[in-house]
Amino acid sequence: FEIGGTRYDYFAIGDSEYDVLEDIVSISKFHKNDDRLDWDLFNIPHHCSSKALAKEKGEKETIPTALVKELLCHGQREAYMVSSSHPIGDNAEAYKQAQPPHIQAKKAYKRYLNEVGGRDLLVTMEEPNTRKPEPLVFEISSSGGRLARRRVTGAAIATSSRPPRAG
Repeated sequence: FEIGGTRYDYFAIGDSEYDVLEDIVSISKFHKNDDRLDWDLFNIPHHCSSKALAKEKGEKETIPTALVKELLCHGQREAYMVSSSHPIGDNAEAYKQAQPPHIQAKKAYKRYLNEVGGRDLLVTMEEPNTRKPEPLVFEISSSGGRLARRRVTGAAIATSSRPPRAG
């Protein structure tokens, strides 16, 4: 997206696995289109599966292949990552889980998001909380992109609570 001369890159990957991502990086570099690997908003592939990072899931954290790591390092300052998935637990059972989302993948994504100075990794079924998740909405403007948080106004607060009972 380009708004007012500011570019905001959204990297949508779908259900791709690591070998497809390696091809994207290799081909982009071969054609000297490295800038097309830049991202401000990264849609984590395959519901945060470790298979989008490497062939093997790590014990505590999945280590991405060199080319996938290179893609993750193309994140821009203040970038976001989004996992379209169920909540991602961080307990003994989560580490044994065969189906995504994988906590080991989430830890890898968070590592590289922190390395590039990114803002946040969001999980769709955890926002704003796991009890009542709501759609994520991003606002993109000439000053960049940001997650649009729902704002509660004074009128909404006044009408959402019962007045005290008289007597």
